[in-house]
Amino acid sequence: MKRFSYLSLLVILLAFCSGCSGKVPINEMPMYGNVPKTPYQKEMDEQFIKKVIEQFGSRKAAAKEHVAFAWYYYNKGDLKTAMKRFNQAWLLDPNNEEVFSGFGLLMSKRRQYDDTKAMYDKAIQINPNYADAYHNRGLAYAGMGNYEKAISDFTKVIEIVPNSSQAYNDRAVAYYRIKEYNKSRDDVEKAKELGYEVSPGFIKALSGSLEREK
Repeated sequence: MKRFSYLSLLVILLAFCSGCSGKVPINEMPMYGNVPKTPYQKEMDEQFIKKVIEQFGSRKAAAKEHVAFAWYYYNKGDLKTAMKRFNQAWLLDPNNEEVFSGFGLLMSKRRQYDDTKAMYDKAIQINPNYADAYHNRGLAYAGMGNYEKAISDFTKVIEIVPNSSQAYNDRAVAYYRIKEYNKSRDDVEKAKELGYEVSPGFIKALSGSLEREK
């Protein structure tokens, strides 16, 4: 309760950050839209940073807390507030890979896949073994219809997390999209072996495709 009552205070404190670029407030765009801030906004940023360091002990610790705040709002379906909290986390620690993964996921909700990919690229640049970023970037590539690159990313996830049943399932779907039905079947079997509940509709479609290839 202490965290979220404190968060309410931050919402009031940072209301100034909602200056607009076009129709979208800058604090609803990743990294505040890279829009130059006014001297007043910069001063408010400094006050914010000082307050959260006092509360959480360091900028990095405060950034982790704000990432947690962001996921809380994301899971509630409040995507605008989630973006605001990820932006605050980025302000505190611009090298936090989870912040960029969060940005990417939110941009994918807007179907802005090029921006989505750029955010996951940054997360991976910061942490080359960040499996979630590879997985989500793979989903973004799939959304763009680039199934070969999606497969590459899902394969990387499997290298990092060999028991990722979700990655096997998603790679199976990507293989299916490029008509690599045998590889798709192998991944379906592996996903099922690892406990994933593969869509019956997908299994039926895949079985039909395999039958027609005989």
